[in-house]
Amino acid sequence: MAMDLREYVRLRCSAMLHLERDLSSLNAQFITTAANPRIAEMLRWHAKHFQEQIGSLEQAVNHLGGSAWSGDSAIAYGFKEEYQRVEGARPPQYLTDMQILQTTAAASALKIALYHGLLDLVHLLGEREVVEWLSLNKANEERMRSRVEDERPAIETELAGELRRAA
Repeated sequence: MAMDLREYVRLRCSAMLHLERDLSSLNAQFITTAANPRIAEMLRWHAKHFQEQIGSLEQAVNHLGGSAWSGDSAIAYGFKEEYQRVEGARPPQYLTDMQILQTTAAASALKIALYHGLLDLVHLLGEREVVEWLSLNKANEERMRSRVEDERPAIETELAGELRRAA
């Protein structure tokens, strides 16, 4: 039996919901690990938005007919695996902070692209409520990416200074 567009969108929204849940968990781990106060504050700010994004995605999935996905997100698993590989090498804290900053930036950029694609599909369905929920999520993620990109140069300069002092 062929999958129709609505079912496909429900599947993609459900997968995005699992991605957001998994990345929220990883973000919580980052908060406890980050030593740089600017990074920690940025992650705490994002934690609040994760809950909003998860709620919006739950509404979207329910509106489209319920969950069609189970299991962990392969994307989030990849981010977590890379982080754990770095952590397993027991690097100095400034390198761990750099890894957290880079992972957060990469995850935001990826999520924006995924939301953009989802929004294109939901527009085709004509689901205005779902468009509204996903648009809010994309806007939250764009604010996170902007915040990371605005603060990244100064944080990287701080971390590079720690690297020079350690060398």
